[in-house]
Amino acid sequence: MLLLSVLTVSAVFLNVSPNRPEFFSGESVTLTCEGVHSPDGWTLKRRNYIEIKSCGEDFGQFDGSSCIISDLKEMSSYWCEDRSGQKSDELNIYVSDHVILEMPALPVMAGSNVTLSCRPRYDSYRVRSIDRKRESDRESFSAVHTIYNVQKSDEGIYSCSVIYTDMVMVSGHSRLTVAAPRPDPTSPSPPLSLSMLRVFCHLLVVCLYCISTILMLLICCSRNRNSGEPAISMYDDVTADVTADVTTEHEF
Repeated sequence: MLLLSVLTVSAVFLNVSPNRPEFFSGESVTLTCEGVHSPDGWTLKRRNYIEIKSCGEDFGQFDGSSCIISDLKEMSSYWCEDRSGQKSDELNIYVSDHVILEMPALPVMAGSNVTLSCRPRYDSYRVRSIDRKRESDRESFSAVHTIYNVQKSDEGIYSCSVIYTDMVMVSGHSRLTVAAPRPDPTSPSPPLSLSMLRVFCHLLVVCLYCISTILMLLICCSRNRNSGEPAISMYDDVTADVTADVTTEHEF
């Protein structure tokens, strides 16, 4: 059996076709290095129980970016790597002779619909259930389980089991990964909600209140400065004129 798990990578990621995490022995799969171009080119590598090999050495056919494996036999880890040491996250493929769980190997977008299907290799096998492993218990579903409007809460490890006579055989344990939807650049901006409009109105009222308060303070300060200057009466003007005349005659 072979379990396939795809993790997020920065420069390159490993794509799988068909897009499912489990395969029957003898089936074929195409693994492709996608993402940022490397000047040295990407090489697909595999690690089994004893050694690390590159595609084309003793398994698969490599055409520069894709590796076609026509006869899956054993559990192995696969990844893309260039000569500078950059590499993708590893992808584990699980191969079974009895039962597989068909589900997406690559992350699915939140809000989409995802179907999980338990597929026995022989008609004599009877499907028991699809199980989701949780932290403290298990959640079981029918042989075909569709998750509508999938969300992050639906992530987890899924498997399925079949019964043959008195034997129970279990598929690989595959992880369902949910990715956030990508924003649509052509979609219009969402309208302001009622709560945002209320906040905007409150801010506008506060700003107007502050402006009016500042204006009132400036007017009051200006009036206080004017009232503090000494007043000049008509008597003072006449006295000043007489004093000036007397001083002039005395000097003469």
